[in-house]
Amino acid sequence: MIKFNISKSLSDALSNHLQPEKSRTPNLIWNAELITVGTELCVVTLEHYSEYVMVFCGLERRDFLHFPSLFQERFWREVSVLCPEIKKQERNAFANHLLRMTDEQYYQMEPTPSNQHKILTVAEHLEYLSIVEGKPLPIDCQSAFEYGLRFNDDENDEFSEKISPVELFRDICKHFVEEFRYHERVKKGDSPLVLGRSENVIRVDFKKKPNPDFRFM
Repeated sequence: MIKFNISKSLSDALSNHLQPEKSRTPNLIWNAELITVGTELCVVTLEHYSEYVMVFCGLERRDFLHFPSLFQERFWREVSVLCPEIKKQERNAFANHLLRMTDEQYYQMEPTPSNQHKILTVAEHLEYLSIVEGKPLPIDCQSAFEYGLRFNDDENDEFSEKISPVELFRDICKHFVEEFRYHERVKKGDSPLVLGRSENVIRVDFKKKPNPDFRFM
């Protein structure tokens, strides 16, 4: 289950998805805010633990009716590219595992969500990008993923001792890989596997589903 703490403005747009609070512990908690850039609508989502950012721009009002599906689509693709432990022959089954995990999404209004400063930083940059620089907003999945790296990957800051959001989120991804492989072993009756470790990532072909052709640099 995925839990969303959403702002008051976003709760109006996602009113059809608001539900009474559930007692189950979610797999992940995301904070989310609605941003208006000129005449364009964007949603900025921020994973609570890692502060990993995902941006959804170019939204129409009707898109909010299907926002859980939009998030689910982006989530499984980005998790897949951030989990280099997944072998090529496992990608299909792992994608389906992520889709099942995100089938249940719970939305709750949180007037003052935590990590709001980073969300506002992303919002200000989107406005500057569009209004001042006159550049297009990151609308498609690939450009949105690459845009998010501005805030998720701090590798250019050689003096920073803080672990970057992409590294923290990658650790979460590895947990999903372990969970997936555990279920696969249970189904097949195989013995436990030892996971390898790799620090390399970052390019994904967002055009195929559910059998993506990932391209790593």
